[in-house]
Amino acid sequence: MFTLKTLATILNNLVIIVPTYFFYQTVSCFAPVRNHLVLKLVVYFMLYGVMLTVIFPKDIVNVLGLLILFSLTVLLGFKGSYQRKLGAIFILLPLVISSNFVFEELGLRIFHLTSQTLLIDAGLHLFFNFLRIPLWYTVYHQFKKRITDAKKVLAPSMWSIINLVSLGPLVGIIFVVIFAPNNDGWQTFPAMLAIALTSIGIQYLTGYLTDSVKKDLENKNLRLQEDYYTQLEKNQLEVRKLKHDLNNHLSVVGNYLEGNQVDQAKEYFADLSTVYTGQTRAFCKNSLVNNVLNSKYQLALQNEIDCFFNIDISDWVGIDDISLCTIFANTLDNAIEAAVKIPEVAQRKLSVKARYHKGYFSYEIVNSTEERLVMNDGKILTTKPDKKNHGFGLANVREIVENYDGTLEITQTDDEFSLLVLIADV
Repeated sequence: MFTLKTLATILNNLVIIVPTYFFYQTVSCFAPVRNHLVLKLVVYFMLYGVMLTVIFPKDIVNVLGLLILFSLTVLLGFKGSYQRKLGAIFILLPLVISSNFVFEELGLRIFHLTSQTLLIDAGLHLFFNFLRIPLWYTVYHQFKKRITDAKKVLAPSMWSIINLVSLGPLVGIIFVVIFAPNNDGWQTFPAMLAIALTSIGIQYLTGYLTDSVKKDLENKNLRLQEDYYTQLEKNQLEVRKLKHDLNNHLSVVGNYLEGNQVDQAKEYFADLSTVYTGQTRAFCKNSLVNNVLNSKYQLALQNEIDCFFNIDISDWVGIDDISLCTIFANTLDNAIEAAVKIPEVAQRKLSVKARYHKGYFSYEIVNSTEERLVMNDGKILTTKPDKKNHGFGLANVREIVENYDGTLEITQTDDEFSLLVLIADV
C-alpha cells in the first residue's frame, strides 16, 4: 500500500540524485571516469550509495563500509594515475563522512525536540537532503578549476606528497566517528568541522602548488621564446649579410665552374645552405608551440639528424598550451637523444606529424634508434644510469593523454621508434 512513509522515502531518494551529480563531477576533476556507458551508470549508482550512507556515532560498520565502497568505486571506475585517484579518496572522503554524519545528527537532535511524528521525520530528512545540493555544488565549483589544472601539471611525486598530507584528516575523521560518544554527538561537531576545513585547505594548497608549477613552466617557455627571437635576429642578420655579399658569392661559384671545379662549387653551395637551414620556421600559428618546435628542430639539425616536420594545427586544438608543449618537448627530446646515439650520421632520421582536423588532434613522431625499449608492466623504463631523476618524460606525456581521454600507442622495430597520440576534442 502506498503510504506517506513510502512517498517520503521516494522524495528523499530523488533529492539525493542532485548532490550525487555534483559529487560525481567533483571526483571526475581528479580522474576521468572510464569511457563505457554501463560502467558510468554503475559508478554513478555507487556514488549515489555513498551519498545515502548514514553515519552514526561509533558506527564502525558504516564508516569503514563507506571507505571501502568509495575506494573501490574510484580505483576501478575511474582511469588515470593511482596518485590522483588516491587524492580523490583522501581529500573527498572526509567531506562525505562529515556531511553525512552532521546532517543526520542535526536532524536527529531536532527530531527529538519535536512531537516525533512520521511527517516531521520525513520533512527533516528532506530538508537536510536539500542542503546537500548547495554544499556539493559549492565543493564542485571550488574544486573544479584547481584540481583540473593540478592533474595537468603536477607530477606523480607531488600528488604523493598531497596524498600523504590528506591521509591525516581521513584517518582522523574515521577515529572521530568510531570513538564518538553515544549520548552526545554534538561533541564531535567541532572536530568534524576542523577536519572538513583541513580537506578544503588541502585543495587550496593543491591549487597554489599548481600555480607555482605553471609559473615555472611559463618561465621555461619564456626562455624558449627568448632563444627563438635571439635565433631569429641572428638568422636575419646572416641573411642580410648573404644578400649584401651575393654578387661576391656568385662570382666565386662562377670562377669554380669556369675552372671546371664542380666539387669545390658544390662544397661552397653547401656552406651557404647552412645559413638558410638555421632560419626559424613558422610550423604553426600558436607562437608558444612554434617556439618549442623551432628550438627542438634547431637542436636536431645541430646533431645532423635528417628532419621532416609537418605541423598543421590551429591556434586552439582543445589542449592547453602547457600540455601541448609538454607533449612536443618531451617526445622530441627523447627522439633526438636516441637518434644522436647512432654512429652513422646518414642513419639519423626524425619525422614529426601533427594535425588538428574535425575535432581530433593527432600526433606522430618517428625516429631512428639502436636501443631497445626496457618495459615493465606495460611502462617504458629509462635506460639512463640516474633512474631516480629520469624516465618521467613519456610518463608525463601518457598522463596528459589520459587526462584528455585520448590514446597513446608506442611501437618499435629493430631500428625505429614510433609514438602516436590521438585526442578527441570534448
